[in-house]
Amino acid sequence: MDVEQVEQVAQVAQVAQVARAASVSAAGDDRLSALVHEVRARLHRPTDPLEIAALLESLGITSEVAARRHGARDVFDLAEQIWKAWKRAPWPAPAPAPQPIARPPWRELIGDYARGLLTLATIALLFSITEAFRHAAPWTARDVLALSLGLTGSQLVTNGFIQGASRRGVIYLSRGQGRAASRFLRSALVPPAIALVVVGVLAASGALRLALFDGYQLAIFVASFAGFGVLWLLYAVLSLLQTPGSFALGLAMGLASGLVVHWLGGVVFGPTTSLATPTLVGALAGVSWMALAARRAFRRVAIGSPTRAPTLPATSYLLHEAIPYFVYGTVYMTFVFLPHVIGWVGSTSPGQTRLDAVGVLEVGLTVSLVPMLGVEGVAERSVRLFWGHARASLVGTPAERPHEFARALKAFFYRRMRLYLASLAASTLVAAAVFRLWLHGGVLLQTLAVRSLPDELERVCLAGLLGYFFLGWSMYNCMFCVTLARPQMATRALLWSLAALVAVGLPLSIFGHYSLAPAAFVLGAVVLAILSLTSAHRMLGAADYYYFSSF
Repeated sequence: MDVEQVEQVAQVAQVAQVARAASVSAAGDDRLSALVHEVRARLHRPTDPLEIAALLESLGITSEVAARRHGARDVFDLAEQIWKAWKRAPWPAPAPAPQPIARPPWRELIGDYARGLLTLATIALLFSITEAFRHAAPWTARDVLALSLGLTGSQLVTNGFIQGASRRGVIYLSRGQGRAASRFLRSALVPPAIALVVVGVLAASGALRLALFDGYQLAIFVASFAGFGVLWLLYAVLSLLQTPGSFALGLAMGLASGLVVHWLGGVVFGPTTSLATPTLVGALAGVSWMALAARRAFRRVAIGSPTRAPTLPATSYLLHEAIPYFVYGTVYMTFVFLPHVIGWVGSTSPGQTRLDAVGVLEVGLTVSLVPMLGVEGVAERSVRLFWGHARASLVGTPAERPHEFARALKAFFYRRMRLYLASLAASTLVAAAVFRLWLHGGVLLQTLAVRSLPDELERVCLAGLLGYFFLGWSMYNCMFCVTLARPQMATRALLWSLAALVAVGLPLSIFGHYSLAPAAFVLGAVVLAILSLTSAHRMLGAADYYYFSSF
């Protein structure tokens, strides 16, 4: 090869190198341009680079991806590049001017506010089922204790799993991906089912070793633990699908089926106290109805979703996403359950048995829960309206004044909080008046068959009403932390409140009286209300970041 040929080869190589560099640069520009268009489609009017960075992270663009695909130092540098592109050529403003949020359909409005009443109807049905058992085969105080432990224990085991699965389930359902939601929720039900079996076996073994229950009472505990555990999981699924009424209807069908079978058994075979067959038939009828309702709801959501088999994220990613919510749900149920335990180990009145004291505590704390559950729909309605208000506020926020977005969300948060607290206070006062009327009239003690001094029951219930008022306030604050994907904030507030509850409650109950345990519950709930309000206020102060990072 002569010199001239060598020079020609070198020129060709140089041209090829320049072409490759130009190709790489063009590809990089194309990728950046495509990303800018993606951000433009999702953000009508960004207020600062942090909003864009939060959106990029929600799209799965990490600092490593930003460096490899776009040549940026990290995701914040890439957000700065997009921000500068917007400053050079701002997004076109939406064609119509921001309009007030349209009034929701009246059915949706009634459905949201009636959710609390539906919850109370569900509790009334559960109480009716318990009363049907008690009248068919008279129960002792230890039988009632076995039922109470099974009910509360199942909530403690399942609530963390429910919270952990709700986040991903809501994401799929809000996007109309019914098949993905169905597949995910079916998979998500497996871990709590295994946990119910394992914890139930361990608890039953412990009760046998400690001789806490006889065979009949152990059967009540196991049946209530497993049965209520399944019910809580079904209720969570139906609530996600916006059909909680199907749960109450399923309970009613189960109760009616059991009563009919028990009556037919008495007609055909004569009077009997055996409840095995009616219980089995009623459980199958109720659970079957709930399962069919869930299936119909999944089909309704799946209309218009892709027909191909959905692909779920990796298990490790799902676990990483769910663990903070699981911890929050478990810690919350621990906070609700702990006042009961503190009261159980407390000192009793002279001549009062431990079981009688436990009965007073359980009745008082259960009755006092009613007002908070009754206004549950007001809080959930606030969260539903929050997202529409946030979208409208984002469109109307000038780019040069991003703080107005946070100010608008704070104003909404406090306005709805005042409405919720007014509703909660009114329901609490009404419940206190009705309770005192029934207690002093002898109706409550006769209906619930509680052996106690009326002043003890009154003290427990009134303290419980006050404690659940502050707990309801706290849950309103925590709901906003959770809905903006910050359950860690709510969990920290709960842990500090748990510490205050234990530090004050144990000495009061052990060295004072068991009926003082609800007073410590009030203190813990007040601490939780203050800390959760502080967390929500701080989070909404940086609403532009937390809003976009929650997607």
